[in-house]
Amino acid sequence: MILDELKKYADQMGSQLSGILSVSFIGTENGQILYNQSFSGLDYSATAKFEAEIVKNALQEIKYIDNINEDSLREITISNEEQIHLIYVSKDFDYLIHLITDATKVNYGVLSVIHKQCYSAMTQVVTFNTLQTELYTKVTSEAPKKESHFRKLFFS
Repeated sequence: MILDELKKYADQMGSQLSGILSVSFIGTENGQILYNQSFSGLDYSATAKFEAEIVKNALQEIKYIDNINEDSLREITISNEEQIHLIYVSKDFDYLIHLITDATKVNYGVLSVIHKQCYSAMTQVVTFNTLQTELYTKVTSEAPKKESHFRKLFFS
């Protein structure tokens, strides 16, 4: 059921926007790719995993900034002349949404609006508890308890 919702999000992003190259969902605990869909025929999963490490490092840096909330980082944009990589941090910091777009074809404002609509619909079904029970086995312990998840990941 959760994978169906992740696929639905990716399909909606791909069908409503020109220029989407890839959509990935990455677990924040160990960088496991939860779902990946390419719209260009290329495999971007290694890129998504690498950039998830960048997000972890950015979240780690937040603790050194005075008067900033630990959950203030919700979006990171990495761009060059050819591509724009957008990384959205989920509400409970349990996964990242990694979008790769063609910089010459995508409208960032429209992308932001469509992402918010698709994400809002997806989070009606995909919650921290459903992710933990459906995708994270007891063996991998991907998603720790909600109340300490953020601090345990980035401030231990």
